[in-house]
Amino acid sequence: LYMRLPSGRAIPYPGARIQVVVPKWGGEQIGITVMKSAWHPKKDAAWETWPRVSLWPGLAIENACQSICADLLRLGLRRAKAAGLRVNFHVHDELGIETPHPERDAIKLHALMTERPPWPGADMLPLRAEFGAGFRYKVEFERPVTVA
Repeated sequence: LYMRLPSGRAIPYPGARIQVVVPKWGGEQIGITVMKSAWHPKKDAAWETWPRVSLWPGLAIENACQSICADLLRLGLRRAKAAGLRVNFHVHDELGIETPHPERDAIKLHALMTERPPWPGADMLPLRAEFGAGFRYKVEFERPVTVA
């Protein structure tokens, strides 16, 4: 089972099965279970011994949301590199560049990060970004850059 993202990338859900699941609130229902990927079996364990987790709609939406955000960050990194910006680091959803022209390049990076991706449905993404310039990384900038 794969979840296809708007970017075209796919999230794999290994060993998917339709079976009876017991939700936390009790009762039984038909659901989808997949092999739990954050768990490591013993070294000699067979494939069938991996634990299973229910793929409920909330988990699927959470996976999609985080994966789309990761795709947006990767797109921003590629765009920054193609524009000649020197990306030194990224932290979660932030990019840090080193430049002799911080105000000019901060505006350039902001434009690249908020440009809509070429994916189906991208016109519905609420892309916004705060930006600024400083001599070291910090969450809030002493001298925010403004777009004229």
